[in-house]
Amino acid sequence: MLSKLFGNKKHKEFEAKVSELEFAGDLDGNGVNALRFEVGKILKTFPYIRNAYFSKLKYKGEEKPRISLVIESSEPSEVIGADVANQCAGIVPMDIMFSDSCSPSLLEKIISNTEPLFNDSNLLFECPLVVSRGSSQDMPEEWSGAILSYFVAAKDYEAALYKSVNDLRSDGYKFEGVHDGKVNQLDPTVWWEQYVMEKWPEYADHFPSQEDIEIILVTGGIHKGPALGWENEPTNT
Repeated sequence: MLSKLFGNKKHKEFEAKVSELEFAGDLDGNGVNALRFEVGKILKTFPYIRNAYFSKLKYKGEEKPRISLVIESSEPSEVIGADVANQCAGIVPMDIMFSDSCSPSLLEKIISNTEPLFNDSNLLFECPLVVSRGSSQDMPEEWSGAILSYFVAAKDYEAALYKSVNDLRSDGYKFEGVHDGKVNQLDPTVWWEQYVMEKWPEYADHFPSQEDIEIILVTGGIHKGPALGWENEPTNT
């Protein structure tokens, strides 16, 4: 995924005074979902890490904010910090720090204004959305419409629907409605065996594995499944 864009590289160490850091907002953009997934998958392998927060932090004397990851851990940063940084180095350039190195005021701003990386209360929803072309370049020319199935981790079906509609609009599609008027809650513990292999066996390669859907679930992620389209009606001449 993101590592293919940036390659695998060792982290670079530098020191900056905490007093020279200021909060510059939450992360946004189409790449955030993939970033949360990739980093979440790594951090889940460290049992002492409780949670983490992405944000934009600005350093004194710099115009452009940096992507920063603040980690909450019961293990000191000097014990696992270098290992975490090295494993995350091949994803995107970002500054990694631990919560105990942040000033209380900076940490409060980050936690209050950003979504935690891990949320164990998320539920998994299937959102089958009817779309028309809009400005999208991805829909085949012969299609007049399609159903896009989104698999979304969120607190409730309304939040899942909001996420999926935003995603399709960012891709240029026009939202027309929810297929059959239903957003379905799925059981993530039987995702692969009782959902993918029973409903979509011929498209199994296009779905997250059981392990990956569990990461998507806790990181509040979203996955776009196969598109089912229909062609324009032939015109009589």
